[in-house]
Amino acid sequence: MNISLNCLNRGEKGRVITISPACPIKRRLQDLGVLEKTTIECITPAPGGDPVAYLICGAMIALRNKDSSNIIVQKL
Repeated sequence: MNISLNCLNRGEKGRVITISPACPIKRRLQDLGVLEKTTIECITPAPGGDPVAYLICGAMIALRNKDSSNIIVQKL
């Protein structure tokens, strides 16, 4: 089932399918390791719910919902 990254709940994992071509920070996300077939785990949201911490390639990265909504993952 393909969903946007921001739809993952705490502790759930997804495998990256694609990043939207319209994403304004697509290149930056790729530099951070958000590439096809990469597994990403949702760690925890901030107290207000935005940004959310994700585990990507062994590093914890905080992404805003508006950015993570551009990343399509296959829920694992």
